[in-house]
Amino acid sequence: MARQMKIPPRLAGDYPVSNKEGSRCRMNQLISIGLAVSVTIVAVVYNSKLLSQAPYPYLVTLAQLLVIFVGTQVPRYTTTLFTSTNSTAGMSWWRYLWSVLMISILLASHMYLANIALMRLPISLIRMLNATQLIWFVLGMVLFGYEGSARSAGVHVAVTTAALLLICISSASHSDMKGLASQLGSNILFSLEILLAGTCLSDETTPNSNMNASLTLPGVMYHAAPWAALMMGIMWCTLESYTSDWEVIYSVGLPAFLFNGILTFAAMITVSSVSFTTSLPVITLSSIGSDAGVFIIASLLLNERLHWGSLIAVSLAWGSNFLFRRARERLVPGQRQPGIEGSSRGEWIPQARVPDLLNTGDIVLFTSVPALSMKGIGSAAVRLATFSTYDHVALVIKTQMNETFLIEALAEGVSVNEWHNFQDQDWHEEYCRISLRRLNWNKSGTGVSSRGSIVQRAALEEFADGVRGKKYGLNLCGLLCGCGVGEWNDAKRTYFCSELVGEGFKFIGLLPSKICTAQLVPGDFAEGKHLKLPEGASFGPEMKVHFDGRWEGFETATEFVLRSF
Repeated sequence: MARQMKIPPRLAGDYPVSNKEGSRCRMNQLISIGLAVSVTIVAVVYNSKLLSQAPYPYLVTLAQLLVIFVGTQVPRYTTTLFTSTNSTAGMSWWRYLWSVLMISILLASHMYLANIALMRLPISLIRMLNATQLIWFVLGMVLFGYEGSARSAGVHVAVTTAALLLICISSASHSDMKGLASQLGSNILFSLEILLAGTCLSDETTPNSNMNASLTLPGVMYHAAPWAALMMGIMWCTLESYTSDWEVIYSVGLPAFLFNGILTFAAMITVSSVSFTTSLPVITLSSIGSDAGVFIIASLLLNERLHWGSLIAVSLAWGSNFLFRRARERLVPGQRQPGIEGSSRGEWIPQARVPDLLNTGDIVLFTSVPALSMKGIGSAAVRLATFSTYDHVALVIKTQMNETFLIEALAEGVSVNEWHNFQDQDWHEEYCRISLRRLNWNKSGTGVSSRGSIVQRAALEEFADGVRGKKYGLNLCGLLCGCGVGEWNDAKRTYFCSELVGEGFKFIGLLPSKICTAQLVPGDFAEGKHLKLPEGASFGPEMKVHFDGRWEGFETATEFVLRSF
């Protein structure tokens, strides 16, 4: 039976509804936002008070994780809160060990560090630092291949970094540095936890079908909380239980610790409900409401001093978060479906149609799957260094026999590979995103397209024969200074993937002869970049390729990441 592709469910706001239904939907969202804001404020204040009376972060974290563990078991099997289906997700033991246990370690660590920060820092400062968490998420999204726009990401990281520095400078004189480091560490670990969860858990399949299940933060907690609670219990027994003042613990009361865990769990559930049922900008507005409520309570009831520099900085962070989410809203998978014509921005096309769409001179862009290997680390380094989604690019040649080949520089050297190998030999499994861009070139203003012309094909075939087998390498001198590159057919010439594509375009006259191709990176060929092309030449929009529905796992992970910070 052919595998059917599942379209992720649309958000309620994407469907036309009557005025009465729309008003009811908006009212429900307002109630959810108000509840999330209220519960979050109460949870933060109560947790801070509890830690001031009983400064035992291991015990507090253990109680929180135990409540989350118990609270996620029954709903996981009886509701659709955690995934789009109520089926249990299947996972191999090997994958379980290398994904869920790592997420559990990050979960326990980030919650423990957050409680350390609550003991040492004012809650208003903690909320300000949380507002700058965008930095770690965006950098992580670039590393993990989720970020779709280097320009907007760079702007918002710069703004939020400035806000973070301003907060740290304005609060340095009256803040505990260990608490400051703990909160920043907690934010970084939480970002890594979400990114790792999106990468490892979004491809789960249900036992009743081969379709991916949507992922939510409570769903991640269902998998991670049991092991995190076990690890935290061991840490408490070995590091804190012998030094604890049990009279203080009994005076506070164990129910107080459990109630704190209930508040933490309730805050997570209500915030997740808002995050996965409203538009991305509204999530920021909800977070701003929570922060503002904490600031008011901290100032009026807890006598915490709010500095103007910090308030200005957190306002910058709020604005950055709002604009970033607004720019990213087009990435929500519920707002687009696989393309039929494959010609508009953001559409997905099936692999079977790729040979019909590609022609000589087109390019294929790749985003490698994150992995703890030399290739995975190297690919992530390329994305981070170039602030781009893509870490590899290849050039297309279409033969007279209508066969599609890719000229690409890989670790093994320059090679010419047939497109069908990506499906037949499962090469596509190495990438979480593959995008096409078609070349349109009307030479000399004649209005006649030379796309895939015989002359162009013959020139690229000559180029491919000349560079085939050359070694893979990154010319640092050429990259930094634009010198020492040599001729394209020099026997000692090495090629980086984007350098090879640029040299091929120079060979057919698409790029100026004076350009140093060693300074090109894969992201330069992505949509939104402006290569110096001759008049009448341009690249079409990116068209993303899916193989047997694997596009959905990437889309599910992207939505989960975007809605979890």
